[in-house]
Amino acid sequence: MLENGYVRLYRSFLSWEWYADVNTKNLFLHLILTANYEDKKWQGIIIRRGQRVASYATLSKELKMSVKSVRTALNHLKSTSEVASQITNEYSIITINNYEKYQEVASQTASEGQTSGKPRASEGQQCKKDKESNKAKKSIYSDAFSAYAGEDDDLLKALNDFAEMRKAKKKTISTVRTVEMLLTKLDSLASDSQTKIKILEQSTFHNWDSVFPLKEDGGGKSSKYSDPQHKPSYDIEEYEKQSIFDEVEK
Repeated sequence: MLENGYVRLYRSFLSWEWYADVNTKNLFLHLILTANYEDKKWQGIIIRRGQRVASYATLSKELKMSVKSVRTALNHLKSTSEVASQITNEYSIITINNYEKYQEVASQTASEGQTSGKPRASEGQQCKKDKESNKAKKSIYSDAFSAYAGEDDDLLKALNDFAEMRKAKKKTISTVRTVEMLLTKLDSLASDSQTKIKILEQSTFHNWDSVFPLKEDGGGKSSKYSDPQHKPSYDIEEYEKQSIFDEVEK
């Protein structure tokens, strides 16, 4: 039985004379949904579009209706020329008289659906490309961070946390040059891994785009840097929203 595709029903179907007759309505809808949507050859004969081969017993089984109810419902449909049937000893070929009329809009809608589906497919392909691009960008710094941190898992975690913070700000570390600048700057600020971790955590905590010398707040607005030799010539508070990487990433 067909399970793909669709048909369209007008709301005027609510005013159809057999709408309140549950068995007749069910049978008619079932025939529309199961009729051939294209000509097909079956046991040496051609079953046309809008037709289907069925027997009372077959329809009874498919609809969970008694054979008597199927026969009555089919007679209703034939009496108002909704369907016609060619009866043999074993089966009937049931023809939906206005099938083309019912399917005309459905076919057009299907075509429109395919057309509108193309942008969606394109959007899906773009989404896939974006994911692949993000994966590639992540691997750029992931591999470099792993090599830089060596066996120091805490340092690697601090580096990755900093990168994820930047990613959340839509400033992903996306080039090899950016990674090199970050690691060079980090080396210039500290020689031991513990200090580097603290520097990275400081930038991650404050959502800074770059790394800066450690500072101690001391409870006030003034800042005291833990390493006087690395005290910058600029005010970090004014520099927080800037990045040493901005020019590289443009």
